[in-house]
Amino acid sequence: MEVKIPIKTIQYQNIPVKTRYLFLKHLQRNVHEFALNRQDQFLATGNTAEHFHKDKQNKSKTPVFIHSLNLNGFFTLRAYTQPAIQTLNQYQQLLQKVKPLWTENCIESIENCQIKETEKPQVYESQNWLPYRDCVVKNGIFYDREKNKIADFENRIKGNVGSFLRTILGENPSHAEAAKQAVKILQITAQNRTNIALLTQGKEIKKHPFNIQIRINYQLPRFFSLGQNVAFGNGVFKRIQ
Repeated sequence: MEVKIPIKTIQYQNIPVKTRYLFLKHLQRNVHEFALNRQDQFLATGNTAEHFHKDKQNKSKTPVFIHSLNLNGFFTLRAYTQPAIQTLNQYQQLLQKVKPLWTENCIESIENCQIKETEKPQVYESQNWLPYRDCVVKNGIFYDREKNKIADFENRIKGNVGSFLRTILGENPSHAEAAKQAVKILQITAQNRTNIALLTQGKEIKKHPFNIQIRINYQLPRFFSLGQNVAFGNGVFKRIQ
């Protein structure tokens, strides 16, 4: 059975992001904080700002359905599922009132991605995948520091794909387990240095990102995010074949 997932993308042509720091600064101040500070307005319309980023003071299990990415040098937001699209639309309306210039010259697009098995394998690539909350190198071997175990990248990426699909498919998770088991790593390398993964309380948190290519005989969105800190534009995968 094929399942269609609605996706909306807004690329902000008036918000160029030349560095990772500028990208994160804009995301933190003008998306996460902006939305969470207006949570009452979102809730009043049946939406929630936690589609952008979880409120640490709230124990809600709301999934982060709106991912951020740097698309061709411009700040971009991408909402998965209809509830997230409604939240993104409300954010755009609120932003327009205080920063009208930012909401001009936006490229907005709507697509319906069919999550389905394919005869021809699809290849996806990420240059900033974070497999673990804290991944460290000991004697040339990567470890998950939290559990003090050698990193199992194949099992990790399979779990990421399964979690992503279960989240966006909601009550129709039939493809999640099959897609998870179909994932194969084609290549994976650690970047030579740590990068800024996120900003928290004004501090830069740096982590080891990985360049990874995966093959899967499932059609997934052309852009999606997996792994740790996806609310901060990490683990952005794109279809390359």
